[in-house]
Amino acid sequence: MFLMLMVFTSLFSSHADQNKLKTYSAAKKVFWKKLYSGTDNRSLYCNQSFDRSNGLNIEHVFAASWMKLSAGCRNGNRSDCRRKSPRFNKMEADLHNLYPAKTGVNSARGSSVFAEIEERTYSEACPIEIGQREVEPADFSKGKVARAVLYMQHEYGVNLRQIGGSSRFEEMLIKWHCKFPPTASEIARNDKIFRIQNTNNPFVLGEFNCSDIN
Repeated sequence: MFLMLMVFTSLFSSHADQNKLKTYSAAKKVFWKKLYSGTDNRSLYCNQSFDRSNGLNIEHVFAASWMKLSAGCRNGNRSDCRRKSPRFNKMEADLHNLYPAKTGVNSARGSSVFAEIEERTYSEACPIEIGQREVEPADFSKGKVARAVLYMQHEYGVNLRQIGGSSRFEEMLIKWHCKFPPTASEIARNDKIFRIQNTNNPFVLGEFNCSDIN
């Protein structure tokens, strides 16, 4: 399993960094106007439909605090890291890692690590398990979450063991990716992002072979 894990996540690895959107401010301008301007939009964790951004935040699936760590900004806040690190800015603005989420759920999740847990269910008519330090999204969003985080590893070379504490975090994400494959709407979202920032998420496009992972 460990050998296949290394092959799975290193294959096609380019660490190319998207460079069309250089700041989070630039990403926010196109997020609602271009990426989520159509119909049948749904929030990430609650799968609730929406046609306006009211009551929604832009969720960094790979959390901003994890990006700070990955970009070497160990001291200071997010604004400090923006001033010091072009790499952090590109990571923060990457649309493949950004999803609409209900404001309360976004706040409750914070930067908690994704896991499989048995904790309380978030009460706002949203099937996400939120513990003190870990969260477990519902099955309908597990694949999207996994592909966003694995994309950040693939594209920016982030260390998922540093985030999750062990290789089990990465193994779980790969399991979610393979068990809950991309839907037609997720593929269409990837195509929109490609037109905006000129990068694809290879996990959405099926460039990694799940049949090799047991």
